[in-house]
Amino acid sequence: EYYLNMDSSLSLSLNYKQCPFLYSPESMEDDGIASDTGNLSRKVIAIAAGEAHTLALTRDGSVYSWGRGTFGRLGTGSEADELFPVRIDFDPSNKSSERERLKFVRIAAGAYHSLALADNGSVWSWGYNIYGQLGVDGENSLVPCLLERFLELGSPDSLTDELETESKKPLKVTSVKAGGMMSLAIDNLGSLWMWGNCPQQSSSNKGEFSLVSSSIPIPVWNFHGHTVVKVACGNEHAVALVSAGETYRGDDLVCYSWGNNNHGQLGLGDSESRLHPEVVKTFNQESPWAVYEVACGAFHTAILALKKRPIDTLESVCWTFGLGDKGQLGHGTTQSALLPEPVNSLPQNVFLISVDCGLFHTSV
Repeated sequence: EYYLNMDSSLSLSLNYKQCPFLYSPESMEDDGIASDTGNLSRKVIAIAAGEAHTLALTRDGSVYSWGRGTFGRLGTGSEADELFPVRIDFDPSNKSSERERLKFVRIAAGAYHSLALADNGSVWSWGYNIYGQLGVDGENSLVPCLLERFLELGSPDSLTDELETESKKPLKVTSVKAGGMMSLAIDNLGSLWMWGNCPQQSSSNKGEFSLVSSSIPIPVWNFHGHTVVKVACGNEHAVALVSAGETYRGDDLVCYSWGNNNHGQLGLGDSESRLHPEVVKTFNQESPWAVYEVACGAFHTAILALKKRPIDTLESVCWTFGLGDKGQLGHGTTQSALLPEPVNSLPQNVFLISVDCGLFHTSV
């Protein structure tokens, strides 16, 4: 808990026995409390936040959750809220030994659902599933469920080559992301997959923009022949950083966006929604800026980019666009932006390491 002191400074009061990240296995044993992690570190290496819940990934490959439990988004087996981190059990039947226990490497949180990626490439999901964002058929899930359809699918790149299809290597997911009601994954061949409430063309919308629910991962064919390196998604839009050529060289990423654009969150200079990815011209192949990070809020986007040919000073800049009514763009106003604009009030001549967005705020 945080307390405001008499001198207006902030103090932190923590219950160490209820916070597993601060209560070490050694101190637990000293107090006579059994430790289930042995000597494995509980250092937090990644966090993800949804509409009202939080996930944390620790160095030993464990996933913890806390916050609002409605729809089963915490993966604890109930819809009860949790005020302190609870370790999620991915093997409730205790069939696996400690050595065989799944080690997780990535986490993602949508508004009311959660995703976790294990080191073997398996994707697990839990929580709200009304739009199929868990990648499984059926109701909401209070516990993690394995997204088995990835085990049955081939990569979009391999699907187009019959010879490779016959002897293709198994598809392995390497990254997962979640937005409002959608989920995304990048596989080991650099292909992008989407499921849940996604911008897709159907026979009923006749080319007009709409969101289509799908519990089956759908390949984004537009990036065939390229490598998707990073992706982010908001409530109803997605932004991807994709290699200019077939493979990623390290400084050749092109920024694409698609989906709902009612506030200019696609950065294309207008407010027309897009069914298919389009290049954000500010960060195209000819741009003097090399993009390297992307994040999406509900209706805004933030990007980190470096000057491709730095002169004497390091130029690392955060660019934002989309809805600005809460000041989430950092431009000093509450105006929205249809095109990427730099956040000039950030420190100059420093390297910006990471960026993330809440629904209506941005952190760098």
